[in-house]
Amino acid sequence: MNSVGRRLIVLCVAVLAVHLVHSCQKVTDIADVITEISGIVTDSSTGQPIDSARIVLKDTAGSYGIYTDTLGAYSLGFIGGGLRILVYAQKDGYATGWKEVDLSKLGWYITGVDYQLVPIDSSGL
Repeated sequence: MNSVGRRLIVLCVAVLAVHLVHSCQKVTDIADVITEISGIVTDSSTGQPIDSARIVLKDTAGSYGIYTDTLGAYSLGFIGGGLRILVYAQKDGYATGWKEVDLSKLGWYITGVDYQLVPIDSSGL
């Protein structure tokens, strides 16, 4: 077996060991786990997906960001730094949407954090 194969085996064993240790302990700090949050961003007036809307997640550990794809979908993995996070959806021409997400109630794989952004009337009327 070559050195790359041995390193891969060692890495797999290490990952399994960490997983076993964490699964045997009660997780009391959300910072101990990786959290994933996902959703879809649409236009509130048309229902159409919003491409390239910026999603910003803020918690006690910092900020994380990502953009929606052409279907308005996003998925963001992060190492949590608190039990509550704020998630913002932003796009030029729309009012910013935000939600507070309580990780202690929802778990670590959070889906359906969707936004219906309201278009801003730029005509001045």
